[in-house]
Amino acid sequence: MKSIISVITAVFFISFPLFSETAGVTTFKTNDTGIDANMISENFQSHLMKQKAVVIRDRNAIKNVLDHLSGCQSGLVSCEGSNIDDADLKLLDILIFGEVSKHENGFLLTVRAVNEKTWTVLFTKSETGKDAEKLSQKISGDLSTYFESAAQKGFENKGESGMKYRIAIHRIINANQEAQKVNVAPVLDQVLLNAFGKSSNFQVVENARTADLLNEKMLAMSGLVQTDRTQFESRGITHYLTGSLRVYDDVRVFTYQIISVKTGMPAVSDMIEWTDENELLEAMNEVASISEEQVFKVNGKLVIEKCDMENVKITIQKSEAGSLLSDAGFCPLIIEDIPSGKYILTFNHPERDSLTKEIEILVQETTRIEKIEMPPVDLADYNEGSKYEMKGEYQKAIEYYDKFIERYPHYHLALYAAYRKGFITQIYLKNYSEGRTMLEDLIRKDPYNADIRTEAYFGIALGLQEEGNKEKSKELLKMLVNEYPNSTAAFQARECLDRGSCSL
Repeated sequence: MKSIISVITAVFFISFPLFSETAGVTTFKTNDTGIDANMISENFQSHLMKQKAVVIRDRNAIKNVLDHLSGCQSGLVSCEGSNIDDADLKLLDILIFGEVSKHENGFLLTVRAVNEKTWTVLFTKSETGKDAEKLSQKISGDLSTYFESAAQKGFENKGESGMKYRIAIHRIINANQEAQKVNVAPVLDQVLLNAFGKSSNFQVVENARTADLLNEKMLAMSGLVQTDRTQFESRGITHYLTGSLRVYDDVRVFTYQIISVKTGMPAVSDMIEWTDENELLEAMNEVASISEEQVFKVNGKLVIEKCDMENVKITIQKSEAGSLLSDAGFCPLIIEDIPSGKYILTFNHPERDSLTKEIEILVQETTRIEKIEMPPVDLADYNEGSKYEMKGEYQKAIEYYDKFIERYPHYHLALYAAYRKGFITQIYLKNYSEGRTMLEDLIRKDPYNADIRTEAYFGIALGLQEEGNKEKSKELLKMLVNEYPNSTAAFQARECLDRGSCSL
C-alpha cells in the first residue's frame, strides 16, 4: 500500500432507552492533512440526528467534556478523574469512538458505541469506500438500527451478564522499516477492536479507558517500569492483546499475543499473513476467531482448592528453559485460560519453606489440586551462622549459611544468608573480588527484591572503599540515595557521604 495510513479518532456519546438517551459527537481527529475531520464529524452527527434513535447534544455545547475524553483516549491523561463538569458528563450515557484512515478503496472508517459507565464496546462497525460521507451515513444508519433493536430488548447489552473476559487492545507497533513505510499498524488496533467486538465471548473495553495503562504496559515491556496488574483489574480488564507488524515486499505479517492480566502469561500466541490490502478486515476477523477458539475451546483450567495457611502466594512458569516467572495470585486460585503444556508452580509464604510442584495442563480439561501443605522451616543453621558471625568466626559462619541455603534455597532468608556470606567474604576476609561477585550474583538472581538488592549494593560499596576504589564506592552510595531514598541502605549511604567514608 503506497498511501500513508493515518488514524482519525471519533468520540460520540449515546445512552438508553430509546428517545430518552443522549449522544454527543466530537470533532474527528486525523494525522492526515488531506482529510477534513471537522466536516466528517459534522456529517456523522447530522446523520445520527436524522435517524432520531437518540437525542444528540451538539459538540460545541460540551466541548470541555469531549476535549478531556480525546486526551484520555490518547493516553495523555487518565480517564479515572478530571476537572470536567460532572453535570455535562452525566448527560452522556454512551460514548461512540471512531477512526478513519486512507485506504486503497478510499477510506476505512471504524465506529464503536461504548457504554459510558462500564466502557464496554456495545456496537462496532468497519466499512471501506471512496466517499467518507456515504460511509458515515451507512454506519450511522446501522448504529441507529442497533439502538432501536437494543431498546426493544430492554437494552440487555452483551457482556453485562454472563461474560467472563474483558479484553483491551494494545497499540500495534511497526516492527521493521517496510512496515513503517506503509504504516498499517495504526489501523490494526482499531480494526481489531471491531473484530473482537463481534465475539460472543469476549467483551471489548474501549481504548480510551485503557490508553494510559497500555502506554505504561509498553514501558514495562521495555524494562523501564513495572506495572501493577490491579490497575487493569480495577477497570474490569482480564486480558489485553499486543502485537507487531512486519512487512516483506507485499506480505504483511502480524504477530500477536493475548496476555492474561491474572498471570501475565500469554493465553494465545500466534501470527497471520496477508498480501492484499483488501484482506485486512478479513485477516483481523480471523485473528479474533482463532483467539476465541483458543481461549474458550482449547486452553485448559487450573484449580487450587486450598492451602493449609492463609496468604500463600503462587507463581507459575512453563517448564521450558528460559520461561518467565509470572505471579498467579494467592491460594485458593482458579485460572481458566492456560494453554496446554507442562508448568512449574511455586508456593511461597514468609513463615514456611517454598514448595514447587510440576503440573500438566491438558486441552479443555481441569487440572485440580485439592490441598497444598506448606513445609516448615528449621532456622537452626541460619541462627548458627549469625552466632558465629557475631563471634568473628567467619569461616564457621559461612559454613552454616551454606547449609541453610542448600537446605532451603527458595526461602526468603536464604537470600539474606547469601548476602551475609558475600559481605563476610568481601569485608572481613578481604577477598574483595570473590565477595563482590557473590553480591553481584545475588542482585542478578532476584532483581526485584529491593531490600536485598540495596543491601548488596551497599556491601559492594563498602568493599570498594576497603579495596581503595573510593570514587566507584561513592558513585554506588549516591545511586542508593538517589534511586532508593527510603531504603535502609540509602540511610546508611547518606551517613557515609556526610562523613566522607563508611565505618564498619
